[in-house]
Amino acid sequence: MRLWLSYLLLPIVLLALSGCGLLPPHAAPPRYHDFGPPVTGQPANAGLYLREVTAPAWLDSGEIQYRLLMTDSTQLRAYATARWIAAPSRLLAQRLREQLPGTGSPHYGLRVELERFEQDFDTPDHARAVMQLHAVITAADGTTLAAHDFTFSTPTPPDVAGAITGLAALAQQATEAILAWSASVSPEAMHGT
Repeated sequence: MRLWLSYLLLPIVLLALSGCGLLPPHAAPPRYHDFGPPVTGQPANAGLYLREVTAPAWLDSGEIQYRLLMTDSTQLRAYATARWIAAPSRLLAQRLREQLPGTGSPHYGLRVELERFEQDFDTPDHARAVMQLHAVITAADGTTLAAHDFTFSTPTPPDVAGAITGLAALAQQATEAILAWSASVSPEAMHGT
């Protein structure tokens, strides 16, 4: 009886010692990314402050999203091996705040709505990062003084690393374009005349 029991327990002990080799391997946890270190640029109008950056619920997550235009252009997918450290709207807000002066008396508010932030594949070997947003300058009472739509796109390597670097570059490009646009808004519009 003891011999029979030892034959029964031997495979169990060997499996335990082998690290349970029959179980599927665990997927590696995703790596987390941000937009990189701030880039010093020309500061914005001293009277401008950031009210908010918003995004639709489906975009306001930490997922790094992509779209396969050649097979299913209506399906948005997410990379499993990488994520943003925060929602793209929060990372964009941080990038904008880094460029705003932060001193003086703010008179005008900036609201930004992030509408698109993804990597699109035209073919398996050709991808591009795409970003769309809507920016609004408001008076202290919330009245809209000026609004502008922005679209940015840049070719990327067709992989997650390409998505990360391409989208981070577009976030910087968008920050610079928004601040340049806000500086170009006419004094008449900024003063409500």
